[in-house]
Amino acid sequence: MRTRKKEWVFNLLVKDPDNIKELIAYAIYKADKNEQANYLKNTKKTDEEINNGLDEFHNSIASSRRKQKEYAEKSEKILSTLINSMQKKLIDKHKKDMEKKQKEWCLSAIDYSKSSLKTPIYKRVLLWLLSGIPTLIATYLATILILGTIVLLSPNMSKWAQRIFISTTQNLATPVDISSRDTQTPLNKE
Repeated sequence: MRTRKKEWVFNLLVKDPDNIKELIAYAIYKADKNEQANYLKNTKKTDEEINNGLDEFHNSIASSRRKQKEYAEKSEKILSTLINSMQKKLIDKHKKDMEKKQKEWCLSAIDYSKSSLKTPIYKRVLLWLLSGIPTLIATYLATILILGTIVLLSPNMSKWAQRIFISTTQNLATPVDISSRDTQTPLNKE
């Protein structure tokens, strides 16, 4: 009865078995074929009539490039919709994560600002000024230590060391007006 060699729809729709778009096109074809079989069964057709109807469906797809192209287009549309949906979900998730992190950062910045404002400004200024005093004292003690060592090692240098010590003490103890500062150093005055 059949003079024509049967063509397999799978081979017509799927050129590369690793190509997801082509596999989806074949899955759509199989879903349509199943729908056709259910329709024929529900209309009380005999098994032979169902098989003949499915053969006709198969042959109509196998012989029509347009119908094969329609399956490829449906597949591409499904795949595109799926990809767009996944991208939207990823973007939405990323936005939510960024908004959450931004909110956490803002709250921590507010908490930090509140805690720093709890300390009155005069105390903060006083603490800032006092933080420089240890450095000043360390410099003074280092100067005394160096001068003391020089005096012990060389007695004829004691007058020079004494002048440096006195001028350093005077400079540390008296406030200096930078605008009226003399170009002469205390060592040069005599």
